Amino acid sequence: MSMSEDSIMVDLESVVMETTINLLKLAATRLPSDVKNALVEAAKDETTEVAKKQLEAILANIDLAEKMGAPMCQDTGVQMFYLKAGSRFPILGKLSRILKEAVRRGTEAVPLRPNAVDPFTRENSGDNTGKCIPWIDWEVIEGEILELTALPKGFGAEMMSGFAMLTPSDGIKGLKRFVVDTLIKAGA
Repeated sequence: MSMSEDSIMVDLESVVMETTINLLKLAATRLPSDVKNALVEAAKDETTEVAKKQLEAILANIDLAEKMGAPMCQDTGVQMFYLKAGSRFPILGKLSRILKEAVRRGTEAVPLRPNAVDPFTRENSGDNTGKCIPWIDWEVIEGEILELTALPKGFGAEMMSGFAMLTPSDGIKGLKRFVVDTLIKAGA
Protein backbone atom coordinates (compact mmCIF):
# COMPACT_ATOMS: atom_id res chain seq x y z
CA MET A 1 0.00 0.00 0.00
CA SER A 2 1.37 3.43 -0.91
CA MET A 3 1.56 6.46 1.37
CA SER A 4 -1.43 8.05 -0.37
CA GLU A 5 -3.47 4.84 0.06
CA ASP A 6 -2.53 4.82 3.77
CA SER A 7 -3.74 8.41 4.18
CA ILE A 8 -6.98 7.62 2.35
CA MET A 9 -7.62 4.72 4.78
CA VAL A 10 -6.90 6.95 7.78
CA ASP A 11 -9.23 9.59 6.35
CA LEU A 12 -11.92 6.95 5.80
CA GLU A 13 -11.52 5.75 9.40
CA SER A 14 -11.87 9.37 10.58
CA VAL A 15 -14.98 9.89 8.46
CA VAL A 16 -16.62 6.74 9.85
CA MET A 17 -15.61 7.73 13.42
CA GLU A 18 -16.96 11.29 13.18
CA THR A 19 -20.11 10.18 11.35
CA THR A 20 -20.80 7.60 14.06
CA ILE A 21 -20.36 10.15 16.85
CA ASN A 22 -22.73 12.50 15.00
CA LEU A 23 -25.26 9.68 14.59
CA LEU A 24 -25.07 8.94 18.33
CA LYS A 25 -25.71 12.61 19.08
CA LEU A 26 -28.64 12.80 16.66
CA ALA A 27 -30.17 9.61 18.05
CA ALA A 28 -29.96 10.94 21.62
CA THR A 29 -31.06 14.53 20.95
CA ARG A 30 -33.62 14.43 18.12
CA LEU A 31 -36.69 12.43 17.26
CA PRO A 32 -37.62 11.61 13.68
CA SER A 33 -40.14 14.15 12.42
CA ASP A 34 -42.91 11.55 11.96
CA VAL A 35 -42.61 10.52 15.63
CA LYS A 36 -42.54 14.13 16.83
CA ASN A 37 -45.55 15.01 14.63
CA ALA A 38 -47.47 12.02 15.99
CA LEU A 39 -46.84 13.26 19.55
CA VAL A 40 -48.00 16.77 18.59
CA GLU A 41 -51.21 15.33 17.10
CA ALA A 42 -51.75 13.09 20.12
CA ALA A 43 -51.42 16.12 22.43
CA LYS A 44 -53.98 18.05 20.34
CA ASP A 45 -56.44 15.14 20.31
CA GLU A 46 -56.04 14.03 23.93
CA THR A 47 -59.09 14.70 26.11
CA THR A 48 -57.81 13.40 29.46
CA GLU A 49 -56.14 16.25 31.34
CA VAL A 50 -53.38 14.18 32.96
CA ALA A 51 -52.45 12.51 29.65
CA LYS A 52 -52.53 15.86 27.84
CA LYS A 53 -50.15 17.39 30.43
CA GLN A 54 -47.80 14.41 30.09
CA LEU A 55 -47.71 14.74 26.30
CA GLU A 56 -47.10 18.49 26.61
CA ALA A 57 -44.22 17.81 29.04
CA ILE A 58 -42.73 15.29 26.61
CA LEU A 59 -42.96 17.79 23.75
CA ALA A 60 -41.40 20.56 25.87
CA ASN A 61 -38.56 18.19 26.76
CA ILE A 62 -38.03 17.31 23.09
CA ASP A 63 -37.88 21.00 22.14
CA LEU A 64 -35.44 21.76 24.95
CA ALA A 65 -33.21 18.81 23.99
CA GLU A 66 -33.13 19.99 20.37
CA LYS A 67 -32.32 23.60 21.33
CA MET A 68 -29.61 22.61 23.81
CA GLY A 69 -28.23 19.69 21.80
CA ALA A 70 -28.68 17.57 24.94
CA PRO A 71 -30.09 14.04 25.26
CA MET A 72 -33.89 13.85 25.44
CA CYS A 73 -33.74 11.31 28.23
CA GLN A 74 -31.36 10.62 31.10
CA ASP A 75 -31.35 6.99 29.93
CA THR A 76 -29.35 7.13 26.71
CA GLY A 77 -29.47 3.34 26.47
CA VAL A 78 -27.17 0.72 25.09
CA GLN A 79 -25.72 1.77 21.77
CA MET A 80 -26.71 -0.48 18.89
CA PHE A 81 -25.63 -0.35 15.27
CA TYR A 82 -27.12 -1.90 12.18
CA LEU A 83 -24.56 -2.22 9.39
CA LYS A 84 -24.83 -3.06 5.74
CA ALA A 85 -21.23 -3.31 4.72
CA GLY A 86 -19.88 -4.18 1.31
CA SER A 87 -17.56 -7.18 1.27
CA ARG A 88 -15.01 -4.94 -0.47
CA PHE A 89 -15.46 -1.93 1.84
CA PRO A 90 -11.84 -0.84 2.39
CA ILE A 91 -11.87 -0.87 6.21
CA LEU A 92 -14.39 -3.66 6.79
CA GLY A 93 -12.11 -5.44 9.25
CA LYS A 94 -11.68 -2.27 11.35
CA LEU A 95 -15.34 -1.30 11.68
CA SER A 96 -15.99 -3.06 14.98
CA ARG A 97 -13.02 -1.32 16.63
CA ILE A 98 -13.97 2.06 15.10
CA LEU A 99 -17.58 1.82 16.31
CA LYS A 100 -16.49 0.86 19.83
CA GLU A 101 -14.10 3.82 19.95
CA ALA A 102 -16.82 6.11 18.57
CA VAL A 103 -19.09 5.03 21.44
CA ARG A 104 -16.30 5.80 23.94
CA ARG A 105 -15.80 9.26 22.44
CA GLY A 106 -19.53 9.87 22.02
CA THR A 107 -20.18 8.97 25.65
CA GLU A 108 -18.06 11.94 26.64
CA ALA A 109 -18.89 14.30 23.77
CA VAL A 110 -22.69 14.02 23.56
CA PRO A 111 -22.74 13.20 26.58
CA LEU A 112 -24.28 9.75 26.91
CA ARG A 113 -24.95 8.24 30.32
CA PRO A 114 -22.52 5.35 30.83
CA ASN A 115 -24.97 2.46 31.15
CA ALA A 116 -22.90 -0.60 30.28
CA VAL A 117 -22.47 -2.84 33.32
CA ASP A 118 -20.72 -6.21 33.29
CA PRO A 119 -23.41 -8.84 33.97
CA PHE A 120 -21.19 -10.80 36.37
CA THR A 121 -19.03 -8.23 38.18
CA ARG A 122 -21.62 -5.40 37.98
CA GLU A 123 -18.74 -3.03 37.19
CA ASN A 124 -19.55 -0.10 34.93
CA SER A 125 -17.05 0.47 32.11
CA GLY A 126 -17.78 4.21 32.32
CA ASP A 127 -17.78 4.52 28.53
CA ASN A 128 -20.74 2.42 27.29
CA THR A 129 -18.54 -0.41 26.05
CA GLY A 130 -18.11 -3.99 27.17
CA LYS A 131 -18.39 -7.55 25.95
CA CYS A 132 -20.55 -7.34 22.78
CA ILE A 133 -21.35 -3.70 23.63
CA PRO A 134 -21.97 -1.73 21.55
CA TRP A 135 -24.16 -4.29 19.83
CA ILE A 136 -23.42 -4.51 16.11
CA ASP A 137 -25.82 -6.26 13.76
CA TRP A 138 -23.95 -7.06 10.55
CA GLU A 139 -25.18 -7.64 7.03
CA VAL A 140 -22.33 -8.10 4.58
CA ILE A 141 -23.37 -7.42 1.02
CA GLU A 142 -21.61 -7.12 -2.33
CA GLY A 143 -19.74 -3.94 -3.12
CA GLU A 144 -17.76 -1.24 -1.39
CA ILE A 145 -20.50 0.61 0.48
CA LEU A 146 -21.26 1.17 4.15
CA GLU A 147 -24.74 1.90 5.47
CA LEU A 148 -24.74 2.63 9.19
CA THR A 149 -27.74 3.09 11.47
CA ALA A 150 -27.33 4.03 15.15
CA LEU A 151 -30.12 3.05 17.53
CA PRO A 152 -29.90 3.57 21.28
CA LYS A 153 -31.97 0.95 23.08
CA GLY A 154 -33.29 2.18 26.41
CA PHE A 155 -32.18 0.44 29.59
CA GLY A 156 -35.22 1.73 31.46
CA ALA A 157 -38.46 0.33 32.72
CA GLU A 158 -39.26 -1.46 29.47
CA MET A 159 -36.46 -3.92 30.20
CA MET A 160 -38.64 -6.19 32.32
CA SER A 161 -37.88 -9.85 32.80
CA GLY A 162 -38.86 -12.70 35.05
CA PHE A 163 -37.40 -15.95 36.24
CA ALA A 164 -39.07 -19.04 37.66
CA MET A 165 -38.35 -22.70 38.25
CA LEU A 166 -41.30 -24.71 37.01
CA THR A 167 -41.82 -28.39 37.63
CA PRO A 168 -42.69 -30.71 34.74
CA SER A 169 -46.14 -31.17 36.28
CA ASP A 170 -46.82 -27.41 35.81
CA GLY A 171 -46.95 -28.10 32.09
CA ILE A 172 -47.94 -25.55 29.48
CA LYS A 173 -50.64 -24.11 31.77
CA GLY A 174 -47.99 -23.33 34.40
CA LEU A 175 -45.78 -21.67 31.80
CA LYS A 176 -48.68 -19.56 30.51
CA ARG A 177 -49.62 -18.59 34.08
CA PHE A 178 -46.01 -17.51 34.76
CA VAL A 179 -45.89 -15.35 31.60
CA VAL A 180 -49.24 -13.68 32.35
CA ASP A 181 -48.31 -13.08 36.03
CA THR A 182 -44.96 -11.57 34.98
CA LEU A 183 -46.69 -9.22 32.52
CA ILE A 184 -49.18 -8.13 35.18
CA LYS A 185 -46.36 -7.40 37.65
CA ALA A 186 -44.53 -5.37 35.01
CA GLY A 187 -47.46 -2.99 34.66
CA ALA A 188 -47.44 -0.44 31.87
